[in-house]
Amino acid sequence: MSWTKKLIYFTIYWICLSSLINRYLWNSPLITLIPDILVISIFLFKPINKKGLYRTTGKKVLIILSMFFIIGSLSAIINTTPITCYLWGLRMLIRYPLLFYIIYQYFNIKDVRRLKKNLYQSFWLNAIFICLQFSQGIIGDAMGGIWAGNGILAVYILLSIIIFEKDFLTGKISLLNFSFKVIFFFICATWSEIKMLYFIIPITIYITYCFFRKFNLSHIVIFILGYFTLIPIIQWGLSFYYDQSYIDTINIKSLNEYNNGDYGFSGYSYNRGTCIQLATTQFLNNPLHLLIGHGIGSATISNLFPSEIGTKYGAITCYSYFTCSYALIEVGWIGFILYLLFYLVLFFVFLNIYNKSNHTEVKEWAAIGSITTIITFIIIYYNSSSYSDYYFAYIILAMCFISIRDIVHNTSNSKR
Repeated sequence: MSWTKKLIYFTIYWICLSSLINRYLWNSPLITLIPDILVISIFLFKPINKKGLYRTTGKKVLIILSMFFIIGSLSAIINTTPITCYLWGLRMLIRYPLLFYIIYQYFNIKDVRRLKKNLYQSFWLNAIFICLQFSQGIIGDAMGGIWAGNGILAVYILLSIIIFEKDFLTGKISLLNFSFKVIFFFICATWSEIKMLYFIIPITIYITYCFFRKFNLSHIVIFILGYFTLIPIIQWGLSFYYDQSYIDTINIKSLNEYNNGDYGFSGYSYNRGTCIQLATTQFLNNPLHLLIGHGIGSATISNLFPSEIGTKYGAITCYSYFTCSYALIEVGWIGFILYLLFYLVLFFVFLNIYNKSNHTEVKEWAAIGSITTIITFIIIYYNSSSYSDYYFAYIILAMCFISIRDIVHNTSNSKR
């Protein structure tokens, strides 16, 4: 194994485990910065292989991504965003596609199998630290297991379920094994108080089922049963931990109020259902800002390089808790649409492979990629993880593309 590949593995493991260092050993911003520095350094070390990426993701994905960064950078120049804030904001956003690129360039399908094995191992490690934190009285937003908090924990749970369910539906793990993992993830959601996850977990399971089972009557039956029984089942499960007053809030009306209320209880805070409207009204109040925002890095809430917007409005509005408001403030409606379009086109790239391929494994990895992008849209609505802490999803996406590339290549060679 080359030193570069070893360094990439180190970077991936650091991303997944570094919050434990911050939480239990040494709390320092440097811990979080190390993978960013490594990713950028490795990227600069190897020349860009545009043709290889074009063949995999298609030109449209790369063009949209480039346009997003051009718009955001141009806006930063026009709005005279401090260079330190711009570079900090650029680092936050560009690190995900750069990590994807270096994994794609250096890894092969054997590495994907190793990473998948690591994912299964991480379940048990995460379970240990979830139980430890619960025993320490660390619950709610602070609970993350091996992760920094419940926001990225939610991402980990949803994307792990896709892999675990795929293995269950293809006969690689038992129903008991899969059920245990799902039940524990529900326990994680309960202890970390992620209300929306009670519903998103079943949605993820259903979407994955639809991709891995040919459409038949069971899809409709499961949907109808879920529609009528989901909330009562969730309420029954929560009754083992919460009192009746909390359980009574698990209904459509209360969830709607939960998503549209004052998130930070300051009287001015955004929430999932209000952040787009409020960010547009309060921060995009002239044609220029409406179109291209205030620039990449203009809304950063970093303690090292605080922005003017972040200092004045971050704590009051909680805009940084939600991707929609965070992105709108920085890159405006043009940038925000490009941001959504990037994932939408990526979804259709995977879906196209899924529909056209006759190879079972290729279809499986294309399905995982498709579902990951669908879940990304849910995460974009749910919190700010897709904007500020989304390394894990890009590792999964890289695994998908590497598997598709190598399986197609190996199949072509075997036919010669």
